[in-house]
Order: sequence, then structure tokens, then C-alpha cells
Amino acid sequence: TTARVVLAPDVVPCLSRWLAVDIDQHGPGSSCEANLEAGIALHDVLIDRGFKPLLTDSNGAGGFHLRVFFDEPVITAHVRQLGRWLIRDWKAMGLDRAAEVFPKQDGITLSGKGSCGNWIRLPGRHPKRDHWSRVWDGDDWLEGDDAVNAIVDLGGDSARLIPNEALSFACTHALPRTQRREERLPLHTLNTN
Repeated sequence: TTARVVLAPDVVPCLSRWLAVDIDQHGPGSSCEANLEAGIALHDVLIDRGFKPLLTDSNGAGGFHLRVFFDEPVITAHVRQLGRWLIRDWKAMGLDRAAEVFPKQDGITLSGKGSCGNWIRLPGRHPKRDHWSRVWDGDDWLEGDDAVNAIVDLGGDSARLIPNEALSFACTHALPRTQRREERLPLHTLNTN
């Protein structure tokens, strides 16, 4: 199986070493419990597929970051497609909106808006709250040195674990505003030559 990435002429195809899903606590109307349940459910989906994901509580107030690290650079469109596929059932999970997927686009433009890539805060001390990230180990939350060791000991996953159903997933739900300018359909095609 080979993949072809199709981007606009002024967009540079990119490679990524990580995926992040940001499940934010959006205030009133947003459920901390639904966020937690969604984070753990997505973590478990990845575990069942052979990944070694990292789930952290991002702010101590109902926000969570789910990350996958790859053992080598992966076509960014494929990484992003995995994230979009993961969050496809966000309404059924009880979330008030779709979680953000990082990277947010399949490539970067040569200049101007979209030429920098995306940022997501690393695990650690929250910049505005007295909170240190905790790490989900599949059964319980790790804190302090145990959390740090879990992060440091985490290895990368093979891109071969990305399921074909994720690569061919056509995103049809309303995306967060930061993602709406992107195409709703996958920007790559699969050839089975």
C-alpha cells in the first residue's frame, strides 16, 4: 500500500513525530466527567490498537491531553487523520464540542498564516494554576516522580499501527473553528498497487 498526499501548491508536505488530542474544559455546559470518560475511552481505543498513548490531565480543571509519539517521522496528513478518526464520535462521548487535534493541518504554507505549525503545552506545571500534570497508567493517575518516569520511559509507536479505517475516514462533523478552514475530506488517497 502506498499513500499520496495532495496539498495546495503553496503548502509544504510535512512529517510529524506526534499526535495530540486536546479535550478542553470549556466552562459551564462542559462536563469534567464527560471529558475524563472521553479521554480514557480514546486512550483505551489506542491501547487496543497496539499504541502506547500518553494521557495527562492538562490543567487540573477537567482538561486532558492525549498524545501518541511515533518512532520515526510520519506523513502529517496520516497523523492528523488518526486524530480526526479518534474524535469522530465526540457527541456520543458527551463532549460539548469536538476535541482539538494536533497537528491542525496537513502541511505548512511557505509564508504567512499557517507557516509556523502548531503548539500544545508540554506536560508539567500549569502556567496559571498550581497544578502539575498527572499521567494515566490505565488504572490510576500517577503523580510526581511516578508521572515523570512514565513519560520518560514512554517509547515511540510505529506508524503501521494507524488503522486503514482512520486513513480513509471522511470527517463530516463540525470541526472546531481553528480547523474549519481545512478540507472536511481526507487530503490523501490510498493506492493499493
